[in-house]
Amino acid sequence: AVMHKRLLMAARFQPRLPPGRWRGRYQRYRWSRWLKRSGAIVANGFVPDDDVHRYANAADAIVIPRATALSSGIVGVAMTFGKILIAPNHGAFPEYLAGTANLLYRSGDSRSLAEAIEQAATLDPAAVRAVNLRLAEERTLDLTVAAALQAAGLEAGPAPPAA
Repeated sequence: AVMHKRLLMAARFQPRLPPGRWRGRYQRYRWSRWLKRSGAIVANGFVPDDDVHRYANAADAIVIPRATALSSGIVGVAMTFGKILIAPNHGAFPEYLAGTANLLYRSGDSRSLAEAIEQAATLDPAAVRAVNLRLAEERTLDLTVAAALQAAGLEAGPAPPAA
């Protein structure tokens, strides 16, 4: 077990089952009770862009708790802050994290996630930080679009003139 770990939950709750009036309330209730019993620090709802740095800087690792959904900008954000990432092993996450010390867990498997958190505590944060910061700088929108065009067999044309 990781000594002195504490969960900082900064997210919106998304029920796994189709939302029904009572079912949704019950799921939210169970989730909030679990967070309270776990001693988690909770910031429910949307985190404004101006506040993201506060949460990222407070974390040793950033867990992406997705069971089936695709990724969002969380990978790029976490890498920009040089944080260890713990992401589900589905969608584009394995590709995003390939060749790094960042960790993957089996989607929807709490035991696998717990093992990844324990493994994260053994990583060298400075080494992970260096790699993640480098990748964050390399993965610009222009390079992403050029790679997508190349993968599709299309040539990237000249950049449009600056306005």
